[in-house]
Amino acid sequence: MRSDTRDARVVLQANGACHLSDELFYHAELTCSVVNHLELVETIATATTLEWKFSDGRTVSYPRDPIDIGNLTFSYTQTANGKYFYKYTLDNRLVQMIRIGEFDHDLLGGILLRGAQPILRGPDGWTDLGIGWLPSREDPVTRCETAKYTILSNFLPGPLPLHVAGAEKVRDDFQLPFKGRNSWERHLIQQIDITIRQYGTSADPLVIGPAFTPNPTENEVRDRIHRLVELDGFDFLRPLDDATVNLVETQCAVVPGTDFELQILDCLKVASLSAENWQLIDTASYGPDIRRRFTCQAGNHRLRADVWTDFVDEKIEGISLQLVVQVVVRYQDGSEQPRMLDGNLVTLTHLLHHVGGSRSFPTGCSFENGLVTRFLSA
Repeated sequence: MRSDTRDARVVLQANGACHLSDELFYHAELTCSVVNHLELVETIATATTLEWKFSDGRTVSYPRDPIDIGNLTFSYTQTANGKYFYKYTLDNRLVQMIRIGEFDHDLLGGILLRGAQPILRGPDGWTDLGIGWLPSREDPVTRCETAKYTILSNFLPGPLPLHVAGAEKVRDDFQLPFKGRNSWERHLIQQIDITIRQYGTSADPLVIGPAFTPNPTENEVRDRIHRLVELDGFDFLRPLDDATVNLVETQCAVVPGTDFELQILDCLKVASLSAENWQLIDTASYGPDIRRRFTCQAGNHRLRADVWTDFVDEKIEGISLQLVVQVVVRYQDGSEQPRMLDGNLVTLTHLLHHVGGSRSFPTGCSFENGLVTRFLSA
């Protein structure tokens, strides 16, 4: 920056008198340059490597050394009260922390809002974190090849990573291409150090765990599907990873290739269309009557309901129920393909439910025979 300042100027007049001018002159030149600072563009974790990509085009990798967790097994069952019991068995002799789900997975908070905190159990000496377990620093800690950890939760089952961390350590021979000469580089060094300590020695297998809230929204299910396709590589779910497709109809076209993929698909069916999650999929008018079509999923099968009302929605005039079952068709060449077959149509009449006044379709209905007790409109 360069400046030139003159506080006043002498003015000579024609009569020989002179005086000081009150004009002020200021001249300045300012040159600015933009200093580019180094930024972290992307962090990639594979089974064997941690990799960081920086804004200057450079890439740094770090070899992972996952701990041995032995023969990991997992299972889940639904209890009599509608909750789910998840069990995991693994070798915990090198384990320093276990967490179920990603860092942003809201297992604890979502359940607390419903007044039903999950119950986590582990071997003696392991502390319940609400989202996982830590070994005690004071009490004796049980370590063995077949350590069992369990969760009782009202969250629905689905695929989640089981983060099993070992000792936090960084290799002595690991060097970054920058030395922390400014605050930006020091911040990057801190980020990378945290990532290495969390994932450098961890094993992160996918398991079935409490993945979905008790009444998941369609967006919640679609977000999980997108993550499974794009981040975890489950291409068999790609037909479902489309915001324009109907999850109910498209699930029938998804063909899993392994037992675990079959478990994932079963979980997605329960989450997207459980027995209590009726979804409105179609509305049509036929003369003075209105027909609304609902569907719900039970395992591989589907129940479809057509609800007929008058044109002002004051009276439910009839309900038709139809069970749609999934069967496997085997062809002569040995190939197999699942197909949905429509069962017999059952029509319910003599309905007692009337809606007083003209209003939108009611969400609760009571019928004489008790076969249908609840509808949820979309």
